[in-house]
Amino acid sequence: MSLGLGMVGFNAAQQLNLLVKATVTAFVGAGLTMKGASFYIIDIADYDSDNVSVEQFQSDQTLWALIGSLFLLFITGTLVQLRFNDEGKQEDDYEAVE
Repeated sequence: MSLGLGMVGFNAAQQLNLLVKATVTAFVGAGLTMKGASFYIIDIADYDSDNVSVEQFQSDQTLWALIGSLFLLFITGTLVQLRFNDEGKQEDDYEAVE
């Protein structure tokens, strides 16, 4: 059973290689972009460390907008990479039509 599942996993990894690469790089890129944007949008120094509560962060709409933007960038980046990636194309796809 383990040999069979190993073969299935190996074949699935080969088929999903492009999807995994696209999603991982899109998530890292979106995360870094939103981390950089958050430094300009949110000033963490405004929060008093002695009086911070979970409710204060949960009620802050700016944080929820940043999280939504993260997921929007993640999905957009994945779709763009899947659309424009040349991996998996056949050589005859590039021949000029005469």
